[in-house]
Amino acid sequence: MNTSSIKFSPGTFTKQHIRTTFSWLGMLVLILTNAECGDQRIRYNQAEQDVFKAPIGVVASKDGSHVFVACESTAEVLVFNNGSVRSSIGVAANPSGLALSSDASRLYVTCGGTDGSLQVVDTRQHNIVGEIRTGYQTQSPVVSPNGETLYACNRFDNDISVIDLNVMKEIRRIKVAREPYSVAVTPNGTK
Repeated sequence: MNTSSIKFSPGTFTKQHIRTTFSWLGMLVLILTNAECGDQRIRYNQAEQDVFKAPIGVVASKDGSHVFVACESTAEVLVFNNGSVRSSIGVAANPSGLALSSDASRLYVTCGGTDGSLQVVDTRQHNIVGEIRTGYQTQSPVVSPNGETLYACNRFDNDISVIDLNVMKEIRRIKVAREPYSVAVTPNGTK
C-alpha cells in the first residue's frame, strides 16, 4: 500500500502531520483541506487561493484516473487527473450532485436553486453539451444500470425527476411525501 505524508498548510491547521492511503479518496482529503503533499501544493490558481470552494459532490471514473468534484460556492466542477487539477468546468449556480455515465463519456451535474437543472458535460472535451430543466433544489443524480434513465431529487418540489438520457428530456416526475434528499436504483433497474 502506497502512503504519503501530508502536511496541512498554515491557515487551515497548524503544522499537523497525517498519513493516508494515496488514492482518489486520499486526493479528496487533500482537496477538501487544501493540504500539501511533499512539495506539491494543491492550489487552483493564485487569485483563488483563499476562496473556499465548498465541495459538495464527488465522483470518480471506474479506473480511478479522473475525479470530478462539484464546488457549490464557485459554480464549477474541478477535474482531477493524476492528483492535479486538469480543468475547471463552469456550471449553473449551485452544483449539487454528480453522476457519470457507465462509459464515463458524460458527467451529469445537478444544479440546485429555484430553477434547478441537469447539465450534461462531455468528459473528454470538458464542456457542457446539454441542459435539462428540472425542479427546485435538484440534487443527488443517479443513472439507471442500463444507462438510459437518470433520476434526480427536486427537494423542495417534493418530487423526483425522471430523465430519458436517449432524448435528453424529463419524461415525468414521481411525487414523494416530503423533501427527497437522495435516491437509489436497484442493480436490475426495476425499482
